[in-house]
Amino acid sequence: MELSSITMTDWLTIVAIIIGPIAAVLVSLAMQRHAQHQSYKFHLIATFLQNRHSVLSEDHVRAFNAIDLVFAKHKNVRQHWEQFMQMRNTQGISQEDLGKKYNQLIEAMVKAAGYGRSLSYIDVSRVFYPGDQQPQPDPKSQELMDLMLRVFRRFDEKLASEQRPLGDILSGLLGTSRDSNDLD
Repeated sequence: MELSSITMTDWLTIVAIIIGPIAAVLVSLAMQRHAQHQSYKFHLIATFLQNRHSVLSEDHVRAFNAIDLVFAKHKNVRQHWEQFMQMRNTQGISQEDLGKKYNQLIEAMVKAAGYGRSLSYIDVSRVFYPGDQQPQPDPKSQELMDLMLRVFRRFDEKLASEQRPLGDILSGLLGTSRDSNDLD
């Protein structure tokens, strides 16, 4: 068979035989990546909903720290996350207002994950308690949260008032000396 006798249909068949499987693999990989990312979003939202009243649980802390990564392309979620953190670090904010902001954060994540038509703010703010029991804050957890909040506020004050390298400020807060070569 001569090259000159190959028709346009033959060439298109050859190209389709070569490119078809490659395109199928690339599409399959993209779909798997999307499904995995959706799974991360679902897991994060489920963790928040399951741990609403145990904010110091290890899973809950991990979930908070993963928001920026999992919802990196969702500006609205990241804005709600930032607002929640600012509110959390503000003195005088009621737990009710903080709870509303938390539910708004979850609602933003629900919408970003594509569940917005199925779940609303009312749905994500609904909580089940066995019997007529309302959860009582664990005194040790509350004490630890208050201590952490005081440390973060003191750190923010130090950072705002001093124009020194962060390592020097941390050394001062921790009561350790810092060699200038340690963190450089």
